[in-house]
Amino acid sequence: MKSFVEIKKPAAIAVAVIMIIASILVSGGSSLRSQRKEVENMFFNGVSNDGYSIQSDLDAKIEVANNLVTVAKRYYNSSDTMLLELIEARQELDGAVEVGEKRNASRKLDDAANSLIERMESDSTISMSDKDKKYCMSFKAELKSRNLTIENDRYNDYASRFNSTISTMPASIISTLTGVKKLELY
Repeated sequence: MKSFVEIKKPAAIAVAVIMIIASILVSGGSSLRSQRKEVENMFFNGVSNDGYSIQSDLDAKIEVANNLVTVAKRYYNSSDTMLLELIEARQELDGAVEVGEKRNASRKLDDAANSLIERMESDSTISMSDKDKKYCMSFKAELKSRNLTIENDRYNDYASRFNSTISTMPASIISTLTGVKKLELY
């Protein structure tokens, strides 16, 4: 007959193994979530947490669109198709939550703004003031500048690095079991 200690030994080993696995999952998942949040914050607050971020550039592009709408309304009525497209694109960017949504909405805003600016610059039926011509040139330059800044932002580098981390062992198992997802690239 087996002694009490002999019967309990396999159960104790099983409980210890389960506790170790649970501890690894909890601490590993917590660490991955923390790393993910840190990189995600870089999109909104900048890589150095200084406010120089993709989100701040997107906010500036929204402001450019607001100003362009103001200038365009001096020459076109509020129901103008191109004007409405820009307003819609601006609202879409302002309301976008996910990185991919923001990226797509930003491109839509660029297309709408640049199309409207080109139309205003070439439309012989309107007589733009010199001041408004300069505004349009500055709007175009500001959009281009913001896009270059976004292209050079290091958020994507950090997001790619994080995504690579959770694609390797053992982080891939931990991330799958704890629900930590890859970051979207801008």
